[in-house]
Amino acid sequence: SDRDVPTRLQIFRPDGRRLIDRDLTDVVPPRRLLTSSPTVSGGISFTTDGRSLYFVAIDQDPTYLAARLVRFDVASGELEIVARDIGGPGGSISPDGRRYYFARAAGDHHDLAAVDLDTREVRVLDAQPHGAFIAQPRVSPDGTRLVVTTFDGRRFGLALYDAATGRRLRALDTGALSVNDASFADDERVGFL
Repeated sequence: SDRDVPTRLQIFRPDGRRLIDRDLTDVVPPRRLLTSSPTVSGGISFTTDGRSLYFVAIDQDPTYLAARLVRFDVASGELEIVARDIGGPGGSISPDGRRYYFARAAGDHHDLAAVDLDTREVRVLDAQPHGAFIAQPRVSPDGTRLVVTTFDGRRFGLALYDAATGRRLRALDTGALSVNDASFADDERVGFL
């Protein structure tokens, strides 16, 4: 984001060379996104083949803001609005590209949810109690598990979930640290802030 230039999507090759540099919002109608900003977008993740990039952009709707699930086609440079409002911030795409996991806002809590990209159906996988939150679900490279940031009303932590069923497998031991923004380094290791 820049004061003089519209918000842009940039994709870089592993060697650091820029592959894509595209304005995220369109100027000429019909516009796919009206507003977008790195501070209100998130859950950026590539499909395993690298052909598509998925993310959630908080965008203006007729009355309120909406959480739009967006697919960017790397080859064509086209943005596609996959879902007009999934109801929560971003997460990550499954390795097979069939599900997008995210945190769905539900009043005073956020639930673990997924969008089936074939049917566009949103399903809550694990509903949280009042005052508890799920954030930033990230899928493992093999697609079998999710690591999520949790908040139980007292402290932030991390938990592992079964990606297919949404069943909580276990909390991860982080000691007394307040942690967030976890991601799989590989199928057996998790990094976090």
